[in-house]
Amino acid sequence: MDMQTQTGILAPDKTNEVIGDEGQSLVISKREAEEFCAYKKQKKLAEINGAISRAELVFNGDTDAQSVCALMEKYRLASVKMPLTMLSLYGAFFIKRGVVCDCVIGGTGETLTDVKAREAKLALKYKAKEITLVLAPSAVRGARYVEIRKELKKLRRIARRAYLKVHLDEKYPYALLSRLARICAEECIDYISVPYFEGCEKLRADLFGGCLMEVSGVDNLPDYKKMIGAGVGRILSSHLTGIRAEWMREVDEIRFPAPQNHVEEKGNKENGTKKDNSTVLALPPIPLPPVNNA
Repeated sequence: MDMQTQTGILAPDKTNEVIGDEGQSLVISKREAEEFCAYKKQKKLAEINGAISRAELVFNGDTDAQSVCALMEKYRLASVKMPLTMLSLYGAFFIKRGVVCDCVIGGTGETLTDVKAREAKLALKYKAKEITLVLAPSAVRGARYVEIRKELKKLRRIARRAYLKVHLDEKYPYALLSRLARICAEECIDYISVPYFEGCEKLRADLFGGCLMEVSGVDNLPDYKKMIGAGVGRILSSHLTGIRAEWMREVDEIRFPAPQNHVEEKGNKENGTKKDNSTVLALPPIPLPPVNNA
């Protein structure tokens, strides 16, 4: 058969007969159609679970640690972000259950580099696998890039194998955020972390060498999908359960195409017989393997 693709149609009987001109239509049984639909649902579910697993929760002590841990385990989320005080109190609880802890150091950022270095060492002592560093806003606004680079180098050495993230703020001009993103990539930072704003995903163009992007404040499904499509590595959302529930409705909506009246005429000029009024369903094109004509 020279055709490389065929259009499948579903017949109400259990035949697998190829019909149509030059074999361009493939009849499949109802059972096969149901299996195909189940496959599509399974594929969609895997896509959703993979996207949700990039999410990271925030724990500030204002929610129940047990419920946060249960949510992390249920959806296999990447990590939970928390300040050093919460890590010291609840870190062992999360770590015992296999949850990755991300510790925020530096407070508002307006602390000395030596203080941040001490906090980073404590975070590692409490078994944090990720560290989020808050840069000093005064240093950022003042374009004190030499000072910023020194701080990044020092924290990079201390963090060792732990992921090191640098938190940036959306209130800075985009050009400044772009410059800081390139500096972070040059200093081998693992993630830059920014709150969501329109066009924030464009910062990925400034990253290289394995530096990824984390976005917080993604609170609806369209924005979440946009971040996933843009290749954002981590996403923080306070509406994760609702986003997943809305996305899961797309799985339930997967249905086979509605039946269509299909007239198949196999006229026999000798005896005048023909077959008509068969009910079929249109399938997407079914790829066929290349044919070796040798």
